[in-house]
Amino acid sequence: MRPHARILTSLSIAVAILITAMAVDRAEAVPVFARKYNTTCFTCHTTPPLLNDFGLRFQANGYQLPGTLERFAQADQPNFAMGVVAQPMIFYNRSQNNLADSTGAVAPAVSATSFSGIEVGLFSSASLGAHFSFYTGLPVAIGNGQPATIDVETANLMYTDALNDGSGSLNFRLGRFRFFIPYQHQVLLANADPLVYSYDPIGSIAGVSRANTLSFADPNFGFSAFGMIPGIGEGLKWDAGISGGTGSDIDLTKARAFFGSLNQTFYVSNAPLRIGGFIYTGFENLTNINDSIAGAPIQAHNTMTREGVNFELYDPWTKRIDLYSQYMIGTDDNVDAAGTSYSITAGFVGVNVIIAPERFYIYGRYDFNNQKETSDNQHQIDIGFQYHLLPNVFMTGVYTISNEVATPNGTKTVDQTNSTAGIGFRFGF
Repeated sequence: MRPHARILTSLSIAVAILITAMAVDRAEAVPVFARKYNTTCFTCHTTPPLLNDFGLRFQANGYQLPGTLERFAQADQPNFAMGVVAQPMIFYNRSQNNLADSTGAVAPAVSATSFSGIEVGLFSSASLGAHFSFYTGLPVAIGNGQPATIDVETANLMYTDALNDGSGSLNFRLGRFRFFIPYQHQVLLANADPLVYSYDPIGSIAGVSRANTLSFADPNFGFSAFGMIPGIGEGLKWDAGISGGTGSDIDLTKARAFFGSLNQTFYVSNAPLRIGGFIYTGFENLTNINDSIAGAPIQAHNTMTREGVNFELYDPWTKRIDLYSQYMIGTDDNVDAAGTSYSITAGFVGVNVIIAPERFYIYGRYDFNNQKETSDNQHQIDIGFQYHLLPNVFMTGVYTISNEVATPNGTKTVDQTNSTAGIGFRFGF
């Protein structure tokens, strides 16, 4: 029997899973349903937040159990589905400017040790009745010498199992949500912001404002259809939608983008092999207050595209080594307001090694981001570990080193090396 068949036939006992959510721009596992059904994170995760097959199907089914339709509202249940994730950590940071001054001297490195405060995420996802459910995430920042802040990061209503057959192949959502970008939620390391998603030339141009920010890696306001079609291979996961951007004022005549992704799973000696691709393309109106015609700021627009491919392979022998990678091309065609076009190539390759299942994991990842017009090349290496003291409580350690070199017009203007080491705990309840 193939793995996905075993998963589906065991639904009667494995009916509890965890929702995958974002906490302060990073993914965590949230035990919303684990308490209710007396299970652990590992029902859905290889290790939080890495999703296994069951977790992928749960996510693609609108955060409801594959093969089922939740017909009873959460309000009729004795407990409300709310989860919390917290992560206190201590960091050591070191920054080195490698550029020499006119005398040939290099400035000494700058270092600091700091407490991260406590990053807390409040999450909820539950049924509102037959077909309808919701999902919301509220990150809370506590500490760092600032008042506690709370934000609505994601909040959307879902219409699940539109075909009414329990397959989860067609669902809809409306509100503020993240598109299902491959591996976005697999950045475990507390300091590992992926370079592949950091490209935003418009945001760095002084005096240029935009109608709305089209950043596909951040939560977007919009509408999407998504699901997983189990009859194609071992499951074809898909997502397609329209976005008005990251701001709440959605004027689709001034900014809009379309997103689409496909991810196919196969099995090689009972080990999953996943391949896929995505595209995010649209336009945003721009205003350049530095330039004007007859005293009025220039109105223009930027057409943008982000497209990429992804790959993941588990070793078919021990099932303990997970290799994954992604490659992306980004272009921005700015007319008048920014004066030029911009493009990048970016990507990453990573490995997750299961030393002891459900106990000890180590990670490694290499990211790159090369911006053509500015000759800005960024590279980053992350390594880390997770040790689970309890299924929902684990110690985490990380080390990140990154380098940025910019040589516009053949002259080096930036040569910066940064490194960070951190250790702490992450827990959910």
